Amino acid sequence: MGKKRGPRLHDLKHIKQELGHVYRQAKMGEIDISDASKLANILQILARIIQGSELDDRLTALETQIAKR
Repeated sequence: MGKKRGPRLHDLKHIKQELGHVYRQAKMGEIDISDASKLANILQILARIIQGSELDDRLTALETQIAKR
């Protein structure tokens, strides 16, 4: 039997979609508000990690360009 996979959270677009999904589930009473809050916090942490990684990649690219001059 295969493992159940969760949503793909590899970029900010997908994290934003999942955050909306969690919100709607909480709003409809499908999940507890405290669980939704915890999940939203995790999603925010993932978003910050992705933003930091993207910024680091861009900075490295700029430093490489400058070094080639």
